[in-house]
Amino acid sequence: LKSTDNIVKMHGMRAVLHLLSKKPSNTVEELLRDGAGDLLTNISRLPGVIDAIQTSLLTQAPSRSRPSFR
Repeated sequence: LKSTDNIVKMHGMRAVLHLLSKKPSNTVEELLRDGAGDLLTNISRLPGVIDAIQTSLLTQAPSRSRPSFR
């Protein structure tokens, strides 16, 4: 994730995202020690990723909805 080579950085991000899908708790724990900021910054710079995440979130909750008090 910290490589100056963009190809290496992208493959590092792919590896981390794969680990997040398989072992989310362990991966997040390690990222919080070192790397979460780099990962989020790099993801935010990828064209279309933020829009894709927003679209996915909106499928789970409409843009305007009342809070649910359970």
